[in-house]
Amino acid sequence: MRNKLSSLGLALCMAVTMVSAAAAVPAVTVEQIPPAGTAYAASQTVSIDGKPVTFQMYALRNASGFGTNYVKLRDLAYALNGTSAQFAVEYDGSIRVVPGRAYTPAGGEMTTPFTGDRRYTGGTTGLKVTGEAVDLTAFTLLDDQGGGYTYFKLRDLGAILGFGVGWDDAAKQVTLDTGSGSGGSDAQALSDEALLQLAKDLMERASYVDQYLVNAHFIETDQQDSITLNDGYSDMRYYRVIGYQTVAQVEEAARQYWYSIFSRQVPFEGEGASSISRNFVEANGGVYCGYLLGLGGDGMIEVDRLISRTADRAVFAGHEEFGDDLYPLQFSLVLEDGEWRYLPN
Repeated sequence: MRNKLSSLGLALCMAVTMVSAAAAVPAVTVEQIPPAGTAYAASQTVSIDGKPVTFQMYALRNASGFGTNYVKLRDLAYALNGTSAQFAVEYDGSIRVVPGRAYTPAGGEMTTPFTGDRRYTGGTTGLKVTGEAVDLTAFTLLDDQGGGYTYFKLRDLGAILGFGVGWDDAAKQVTLDTGSGSGGSDAQALSDEALLQLAKDLMERASYVDQYLVNAHFIETDQQDSITLNDGYSDMRYYRVIGYQTVAQVEEAARQYWYSIFSRQVPFEGEGASSISRNFVEANGGVYCGYLLGLGGDGMIEVDRLISRTADRAVFAGHEEFGDDLYPLQFSLVLEDGEWRYLPN
């Protein structure tokens, strides 16, 4: 894959993502909760398509003492991976959700960075669901280092992401129905039109993967926690990375993002992969991200048509544009572990 160095402008660690158009997201009634108070630690088992999954939630109590549980968005994304209700979570200064896309774990899912009851700040928090802004009731808890974690109501997330939330009175358990059903792979059941759209999405993400990784779009940073280091030429500002303690953990997160796009037959390499150790440092018991060098992507790539498909492989024709020049190309999607992945020819 060809990469071309763009301007030498510096970019902060902010997430940028490409999303496709989607139907309007259902509106959710925003509940007025106190702007601050106590959130109560609550372990809650949820039956997801009949399988029990235990979440470390936090609850807010009303004047009568009844509690409403709130869940971390990334915990839910992790638990729903591989179901019909799976969704990706990204960050570009606001939280972005992409329904239907596999979630790439960031580390720390299904755990809490703190214990016991915590003080919260709450109100209305905006999400972007496939680019459309949605307001939800939410609150934020801070860990001991000042990192923020946002919690949402499970029913609200079900309403905007299309899964059912109910209550099994006999089992005294929350139920969640994704509509996945049973039988063969959901990926195998994709229509030719849906597979073509997926191919366009994966091709676009593959075209910008080095830019995405070099600029650390796969992580979030705490802009209030920074250090300054000298690289031998000048002082550079580094910002604490939320949810990671070592550079090795960041490297693994980058690898997981790579393989959310590419087949396992494609080595994790290139400018994006090699830049990780240069752009991150360990300090103060955590890991910090520095100013980063912006990279351009490849030329404009278009997917033209589906050539053929089998149960675990689909072949596509497309072209790449550089100025006035067009270069025909072919590539494949291969089905690995229940997910279609991009395989360049």
